[in-house]
Amino acid sequence: MWWPALATTAETSVDDDEVPLATVVRLFLLGSDEPEIRVARAFPSTGVDALVAQGVLTRIDDGMLRATLDIRPHGDETHDFLVVADQDAAMRPGPVARDHVLGIGGASMSLARAIIREPARRALDIGTGCGIQALHLNSHCEEIVATDTNERALALARATARLNGMSWDLRAGSMFEPVKGERFDLIVSNPPFVVGTGNQDYIYRDSGVVGDALCEQLIRELPAHLNPGGTAQILANWIIRDGADWRERVGGWLEGTGLDAWVVQREAADPISYVSLWLSDAGEDDQAAARRGEQWLDWFDDNDIVAIGMGSITVRAPEAGRTGNPTL
Repeated sequence: MWWPALATTAETSVDDDEVPLATVVRLFLLGSDEPEIRVARAFPSTGVDALVAQGVLTRIDDGMLRATLDIRPHGDETHDFLVVADQDAAMRPGPVARDHVLGIGGASMSLARAIIREPARRALDIGTGCGIQALHLNSHCEEIVATDTNERALALARATARLNGMSWDLRAGSMFEPVKGERFDLIVSNPPFVVGTGNQDYIYRDSGVVGDALCEQLIRELPAHLNPGGTAQILANWIIRDGADWRERVGGWLEGTGLDAWVVQREAADPISYVSLWLSDAGEDDQAAARRGEQWLDWFDDNDIVAIGMGSITVRAPEAGRTGNPTL
């Protein structure tokens, strides 16, 4: 219900002292096009030309300006942040770009709430996106390395860090490639876990790997990058075939790793619900969504997939000198 906010902020006159705040809210939170005179008043130090040159705003017809980024407040019990991301399909109708960078969402927030907030020397955020996890890690981790395959995501994560007075080691690359040979006390990841055919239509959701193989690979490579006693917390999706127990599938990923694990399946979605969720997220037109959805559902059917498990995987590496089988 965003329209009451549009109506309320529209009541400020051009001479009103509240114009700057109302303009910022309308531009970045409500997706409204605004007159340049109001925007100039909202950003007297930076100036409109600089914001246009940096790709934050774009000029459209009749002296109006439009935000090209989503910049919104975010926080927890003790911190207030600003997060820079791309505008989603709900805010700016039409299909999102292939390198679209998600902002604050349900998945990222569920991971942020689940992270164990114990002090850590080195932390790794795989698939950082706009940097939400790194923001929260900053309060209890001495050093943060954040990676992504999407160069645009790294650019927006860098902007998020600077707006909040933080500095992270941002690196480009897939999975553990950017941190080869390095170990961490805490690893977190909200990866592109969407189960599908292996096409990479949208970087933020599609791994380019068939099925749930990316999540399996991520779990299997964790032992080489966790310090003894270190923890990893991952969001994941997994395939559930007819008559199969999801615990056996995820347990197979952990077999031989030596890691203790706590796996929570919060939901098992049927293929139609799952595909519908991700098609609506991308903002494609009805015909394109129908074609993609049909191909996706055919793939599920061909592979005897009756549901997709959605949840989190928390693992801990054994302390130095400890041996034995992992617990699940």
